Amino acid sequence: MAAVGPISSEHGFPVWYQDSSGLRLEQCLDLEDPMCDPVFLRGEMKNPSGEMSFPENFPMESFYMAADSAIELPSGDDAGLTLALEATFASDDPGPAIDEQMVFGRVRIRIDTPSTGTYTVTHPYGVDRFNVTDTEDGINYTQDIGASVLQFGDALKSRINPFLVAEGGMIETPDGNKYIGDPSVPTRVTGSLLGTNFFRIDGPNIGGPGINTIETDMFSLMGKVSTNAGIDPGRVTYSETADGRYLDVFAKADDGDAVTVSADGIPVTKLAGDGANFYARVKLEGAVPENVTITNASDKPVAVKTVPVTDQVTVSSASYDATAKTLTVTATSSDQDAPPALTLAGYEGATLMGGTVTVSEVAIPPSSVTVSSAEGGSDTAPVTIGGDVLGVVEDVTAVATGPATVMAGNMVTLDGSSSYNATAYEWTQIADPAAVPGTDPVTGGPVSVEPAPLVTLTGADTAKPTFQAPAEPTTLWFQLTVQGPGGPKTSDPLKIEVLGQDVAPVATATSSHETALVGQMVTIDGSQSINATSYSWTQAAGTPVSGLNMAAPSLSFQMPNTPEPLAFTLTVTSPTGLTSSATATVSPVLDTVTVNSAELRTRKTEWRIQGSASLTNNNNVHVYLADANGGKLGHVGDAVVEPAVAPETGGTWTLRVRDGVDPGNANRLLVESDRGGSVLTTYSSRR
Repeated sequence: MAAVGPISSEHGFPVWYQDSSGLRLEQCLDLEDPMCDPVFLRGEMKNPSGEMSFPENFPMESFYMAADSAIELPSGDDAGLTLALEATFASDDPGPAIDEQMVFGRVRIRIDTPSTGTYTVTHPYGVDRFNVTDTEDGINYTQDIGASVLQFGDALKSRINPFLVAEGGMIETPDGNKYIGDPSVPTRVTGSLLGTNFFRIDGPNIGGPGINTIETDMFSLMGKVSTNAGIDPGRVTYSETADGRYLDVFAKADDGDAVTVSADGIPVTKLAGDGANFYARVKLEGAVPENVTITNASDKPVAVKTVPVTDQVTVSSASYDATAKTLTVTATSSDQDAPPALTLAGYEGATLMGGTVTVSEVAIPPSSVTVSSAEGGSDTAPVTIGGDVLGVVEDVTAVATGPATVMAGNMVTLDGSSSYNATAYEWTQIADPAAVPGTDPVTGGPVSVEPAPLVTLTGADTAKPTFQAPAEPTTLWFQLTVQGPGGPKTSDPLKIEVLGQDVAPVATATSSHETALVGQMVTIDGSQSINATSYSWTQAAGTPVSGLNMAAPSLSFQMPNTPEPLAFTLTVTSPTGLTSSATATVSPVLDTVTVNSAELRTRKTEWRIQGSASLTNNNNVHVYLADANGGKLGHVGDAVVEPAVAPETGGTWTLRVRDGVDPGNANRLLVESDRGGSVLTTYSSRR
């Protein structure tokens, strides 16, 4: 969609949503208007027979647009499609509440499938495919985009665009209101950007034996065209100089709307408009008001917003001296006659005396600063940097690594890539550092100790040279010298033992994770075993993991849902038949799932379930009807685990499913999470 309108002062939801064609729809909230389905609205109120009021008696759910389509199946059930832009609240306990409003775009598909296989659903907003493996589950799909508290712009990302309209055009009632359709009269629709103004299902036997395609182009439509723009107030600031006091008022509305500002001591003043932008500068004869009222008189009912008045703060400069480690900020207030106190956010006691403050001993400069006024104004500006280069340049460090032991005749790789700030490498073979030089028997002079046996280093000027180990057991020593800042630098001596073929093997088994989440990839590695020519793994403990190559040097698998640690034992064999064994373990990190509330509203078969989970990393919960032993009887729905609001830990989840699975005689719910959590609980029922 294209845009979301200003927030209504009546109920805190956007006044309208606008699609890419320019069509605006408002919430259908009129209890006397049959086009707004008043029976549904009253059913969503705490007191269905009372007057609507916010938040005491306001619908838990209402719609900017709702489009429903159904196809009767041979079984007698209906395949259902719901396309909607819906307004609701984060929680229904205790009910509609201030600051819990949210709006989302919904695509919901529910089909009792006669067979397993792939089903394709085509509708005005796209194509969805489902692989059905159990006909009892069928297709029960809901995509809600934008269901975040007070984040009304998120709904613009949903697939609901543009709004659907009855094929015959808008419906206009005698009072001048317009609607995209009459919800009580099914109609063909227009509006799909894909040209798919229908509900079609393709899948095995969906229309009966051998009938693999069914469709309808009839929809039930609800949506009221918005004639109101609302009012979107911008900043309201005052300025005071020796010449007097003035009020600067900014707002947004529709082109040509009548927008006014008023307050105690200020007459009703009309704002000048240029398209959607409105502005007024008002001379103040008395004190500066705490608040003003901005009104869009063109709306019916009139849109009104109360806005606080602040001064206008302007940060004229913000600079950091990297040499002196000082931060200097200069700012002014629009109240020049009696300048209010200005403070620099984030620095205790940093008050701008005379409009400027310098903060000393600032080790790291901020990217921007914010200055706030005692009269409520504030401004943020970027910080410019001057002075010496600031940063830490570390000297070069030589780090030489390699295998501690190698087999005679094998190729060996040395590694200096972990050296820090290195720009050039030089590897050399050296003698045993502990060796003592001898004496020449002829000359009596010293004789240096030379490395023996010598090997040929290939790529000695690279980070990773190679060589072939000697054919007989021996000890080799190497050293790395690197160039770089402050260089050259030389590494510690690197010792490598060359083993003979008759040396006993040494098995080494390690796990990539000591603990792992359910579904997380784990690698059990035995490749670092010494003198091993064959590998044999056995699972020593835990839930059996299938599909592994037990003769490979390493095993990789997804952590199963198990309460017990997994243990794998590796046995390696040397060329002469000697063996060695080692064991590696990995323990599960299991999710803890709780259900805080679970309710079935029987009139609409609506499930409302909330709970928590200890893990939030790619975690979802799946809710099923269950018997007393936890056996699954039917799929209720799925929900995403969202991180809890700090300082709380773990996550929360909410599941709301309307026209959901009928529980029959089942009185329990089984909740399972992707991360291994599970809980069996009961639920309450009410009409």
